[in-house]
This record gives sequence, C-alpha cells and structure tokens, in this order.
Amino acid sequence: MDVLVVRPFKGFQGRKEYDISTFPYAILIDGIDECQGEPGTTTDLRRVEAKRNAEDGQTELLSAIKDSLLNNDLPFRIFIASRPELSIRTALGPTGSLHGLAYQIHLSDQYDATEDMRRYLWRRFQDIGLRIGQPNWFTEGSIETLVQAGSGQFVYVATVFKYVSELRASPVHTLKTVLNWTPGQATRPFEALDMLYTNILSNAKEAYEAVDAHRGRDFLLFIRMFHIGERRLLYDSEILASDLRSLVYLEEDELGTMQLTVYHKSFSDFMNEEIRADDLFVSRPHVYTHLAKCCMQRIIKSPELHSLLDEWEDMSVSKQRLITAITHLDHLGLAVAIDDEFVDFTHKGGWQKVDMVLSKPLGFDIISNNNWNYARNWMRNLGSTAVDLKKRRPEAAAIMSKYLEKWKHFFNESCPEKTLHFDTDRTG
Repeated sequence: MDVLVVRPFKGFQGRKEYDISTFPYAILIDGIDECQGEPGTTTDLRRVEAKRNAEDGQTELLSAIKDSLLNNDLPFRIFIASRPELSIRTALGPTGSLHGLAYQIHLSDQYDATEDMRRYLWRRFQDIGLRIGQPNWFTEGSIETLVQAGSGQFVYVATVFKYVSELRASPVHTLKTVLNWTPGQATRPFEALDMLYTNILSNAKEAYEAVDAHRGRDFLLFIRMFHIGERRLLYDSEILASDLRSLVYLEEDELGTMQLTVYHKSFSDFMNEEIRADDLFVSRPHVYTHLAKCCMQRIIKSPELHSLLDEWEDMSVSKQRLITAITHLDHLGLAVAIDDEFVDFTHKGGWQKVDMVLSKPLGFDIISNNNWNYARNWMRNLGSTAVDLKKRRPEAAAIMSKYLEKWKHFFNESCPEKTLHFDTDRTG
C-alpha cells in the first residue's frame, strides 16, 4: 500500500505540473471479512487454523490502512464495507487501532436499504425494457413485492436482477416465476433469499440432468466440488454454470483451470449449511468420498506412464488426468466407507501405477507443482490412511505402506532440507 499509493501520491504533491485537487480522494475497500475466509480443505482443525489466519490477515490489512493512509496526512477518504467479523469489531472497539478514527454505519439496524433496493430494481428493469422493446413489462407492484421479500438484504434484489436478465429466457416469464417464489410471510432470517437460491439451483439441476449426455451424473455433487475448490477432476464447468449465471461466474486460475466463483458470500453460506440448503445440501465427506473413488478409478483405467515431460502443457490429456488423480489421491483420508474400493484399487495395481510416476525424476515435482510442503502433506495424509486401514484391511494397508516407505526415502533424498518423518506402523 505504501509503494502503490502513498509514495506515488507524495511524489505528485511535489510536482507543480500536476493539479492534486483533481485526483479522486475516495478509496473503497470491500469484503475485508472475506480475506482468506474459507479454506478449501480437510479437517476441522485445519479449518480452525485457516479461520485464525484469516483474522490475522484482516487485522494486518486494517493496520496497514491506518499506518499508510491515515497516518501520512493524505487527503483520502477510506470507505470500508465488511461484515462485523471479530478482527473488524476489535479494531473499531474502545481499545482498537481505528477507534475514534472511523465513523461506523451499521446497515443491519441503523440503515434502511429498501429505498435503494426499490430504485435499483426500477432502473435495472427499465434497462431490460429498452433491450426487449417492452418498457412496461414490469409493474410497480412487482418491484414492491421483491423489495419487501428482500427484507433489507440488497443481495436478494441483485440476484433477482441477474436471474431475470439472463438472455437465455424471457424476462417477463422469469419475473413471474420469481414472484411466485417469494414467501408470503417470512418466519426466519434469509428465508426469501434461501428460497430464491433453492429454486435457481433446483431449476439448474433439472435442466442439467434432463440432457441425455448428463444422465446418471450428480449435478449438486459437481457444483459442490467446484464450490469447495475441488474442481480439477471436472471438465464441463461451462455447462454446469450455464443456468447459474446469477449466482456464480467462471474465471481461470493460475494453472489455466476454470473455476466457479460465487458473486456473494451468502450463497456459500447457503451451500455450507444443511439447515438452509435442505435437500440440496451436499456434505464435504460425500464430496471427498466421490473424489477418492474417481481418483482410484482413473488411475486404474489410465495407461501405464513410462515417461514424463517437463511442462504440464506438453503432456497428453491422458497423462494430465493421471497426474491429477494421483495429486488428489490423499482424499482417501477424508472419504468414508470406501474400504472395498480401496482393496480393489490395491489388487488391480493402483499403487504400482502411482509408483511409476513418483519414481520418475520429476514425479514429486509434478504432483506437487514444485511445492515440497504440499508433497510432504500428501505423503503424511496417505500415511494416516494406511494406519487407519490397517485393522480393517491389513493386507491392502501393508501393500500401501510398502510403497509409502519407498516414496519417503525417495522424497528425503530429493529434498533433504524437508526431511519427511512418519511411521505407518503407528501414526501418519
């Protein structure tokens, strides 16, 4: 912040050729509460650790704002929009670093957003009317119904607009459908929003699974896989997202893989809470069980890999999919009730195929994307799985342990500064 904002601005202040008064003085920062908020992995302990790290990051960002922008006699006005997470409340509290420096507006109890919601829908619906050549396609009563259903939650009307404005359907028909979804009398928080999410998701599920090529494929499971960040075994993100454009958007990550990103955290909250998602809820163990089965099946069916190329882009699709399956094989430790599949994987030479990759000079580099900490955790997770299975499936666990010991020695020889220690006879 000091390098990108403070120093350049101070440099301009000393130059007569620039009129500083013409500079925009407002800096808007949104979503501090979402900084590293949701871990994409594993155990409850790691989720707690990720939450703690997120709070530390939020605190550090608020301190940077104060030290860089408020303590440097700069003309900027700073607007911060955030949920009242612990780190934000602490900074604004009586002993906090921002106490007395910030003016707070509590939207939940001191600000009525209904007029803004009403104005937003009116203008947006007018734009749709211009597009379709029907300026009177909506009524004032329709807008009022939606505003009242939103109960002060701007995300509700924003999602309604995105859904109604989809080019694939008639806005007149879609608006009537949404109006039929509004609850008569809300009895719990987020009821109208949850009903909207439920119906959009249900309609998308029905449309996806009605296509012959998708029969037998679980739409909700796939969406949940994308949602928690486990997407590299999926290859039809465009199709999955086609009827969910009002809730999610597609973007490419650093590896060139398409990922679904939610517009608003409230949809993530909906997906994460069974009491809200109800019949649409898919648990994390269910996702990881499916992923573990897919990984094992893909490894078994893949042709044997006799060579590796330096660059991911230079590999064939079959090699890329094999590497991806091996990379995610540590999901075995998060899956439930897959002992039979594990034994079948072992008897069909699954570990031998994994060994053919890891024994290559670039094997660990490729499955970990040159991240040795990831490779170490991958090994430890599989070690824990072997220990856990030892009592139930001792023969298969013994075969797995033999390969793990081999890979451990190879790992330690390749990266001695990251020496790996685990004992498959006791703990992972």
